Amino acid sequence: MKEGQKPRRAEAQKPEELMMYEQISPVMRNFVGSWECFRKLGFSADDLHCLVAPSARHGHLACFLRLATEGKEFLVEIGGPVDEGTIQNEYEEVSTAVSDGRVSSEVLDRLYEECEIYQMKVPFIFALQSKGFSLRKTNLN
Repeated sequence: MKEGQKPRRAEAQKPEELMMYEQISPVMRNFVGSWECFRKLGFSADDLHCLVAPSARHGHLACFLRLATEGKEFLVEIGGPVDEGTIQNEYEEVSTAVSDGRVSSEVLDRLYEECEIYQMKVPFIFALQSKGFSLRKTNLN
């Protein structure tokens, strides 16, 4: 860090206070990375929600990321099977850690680059556009 430069929130924390990659479940890793994809496309955090619902594809409870804006809804199945109480608790814990700067920028970058939406960014952007969503940005790089 250069002299006079303000430290990033996560860099200002002691290492033992940081939430490490391994402490985040694979489902929540995919959720956080996917959340960031929506944010980079210009969607408001207020329009993004964690939802636990039955998976039509797999027949068990799954975690979904729900975009609700412009009078429309878009669901992305993040992963499962999940226990509703467990995933809601982890969502609260991880989202609080991210908001408080207790997840390093390196971990956040890794979650973003590893998530399924980022890996399939072109079909994802086309799916949003085909549903009629207005994208403020169209690049996830």
